[in-house]
Amino acid sequence: MFMRSLFDGDRLVGLWEYDLDAGAVVFGTFDFVLDNDEAVRERAAIVKAL
Repeated sequence: MFMRSLFDGDRLVGLWEYDLDAGAVVFGTFDFVLDNDEAVRERAAIVKAL
């Protein structure tokens, strides 16, 4: 993985990186929960499109 991982306990919840130009850490968190088959299919399609 080329980005730094953000964990909450043992769960991967996002990614972070240091923004040299801003002189600050920037991060993004994942905003989904593995809750049903259709949601998993939608997220799989997003990941495949990356």
